[in-house]
Amino acid sequence: MPIKINLLAEEQATEELRRKDPVKRAIIAAVALVVLMLVWVGLNWISLMGVNKKFAEVNAMADELKKPKELAEANQKLIRENQYKMEMLKKMSAVRPLWAPVLDTLQRSIVDDVQILRIKADQIYQVTPAFVPPRGSTLKPKPAVSKQIITMTIEAQDNSERLDSYNRLRETLATALKDHLGTNGTVSLKTLNQARENEQGKKYLTFSLECGFTEVVR
Repeated sequence: MPIKINLLAEEQATEELRRKDPVKRAIIAAVALVVLMLVWVGLNWISLMGVNKKFAEVNAMADELKKPKELAEANQKLIRENQYKMEMLKKMSAVRPLWAPVLDTLQRSIVDDVQILRIKADQIYQVTPAFVPPRGSTLKPKPAVSKQIITMTIEAQDNSERLDSYNRLRETLATALKDHLGTNGTVSLKTLNQARENEQGKKYLTFSLECGFTEVVR
């Protein structure tokens, strides 16, 4: 029986041991894992980019939807402000004095021997701002208040013989202007100057009456 001798047996055994080396296999496995990780990260990054794009589109749509909403809210606020101003104007027009009827009544109420020299009207509005208590305070808030103060000053000259027509004029106006001055309206003598003489030697005196309208608080 012939004997076979393998002269490469030692080299083949060494090569077989090299192929079965665990370190080499571990390196190959690690490289494979790194490649898989990189592929997974890449896929996730692509997916995240798509999500970010969708998110940006949704935000843009939300911003577009906010504009009509903000415009509508601004218009509603403007409407409320205009309605409030109209209500205030209506209330003011209801209580404000109408000067034409007042002056017409004054013209028809002049007594004899009295000459009107000057008429002056003052309208003052005293505004008290609203009070807003600090947070946590037990004090109650108070709305803003406006007080309307109107006076009419009549400067005149009394040419009567007894120089007493100024008092008759005051009484006449107190009755004639009662409806215009309001419930608490008054006609009072404001100034009464000393009697003087004109170029013809006739005595006269100047005086002023103050007509106070009823104060209105809003």
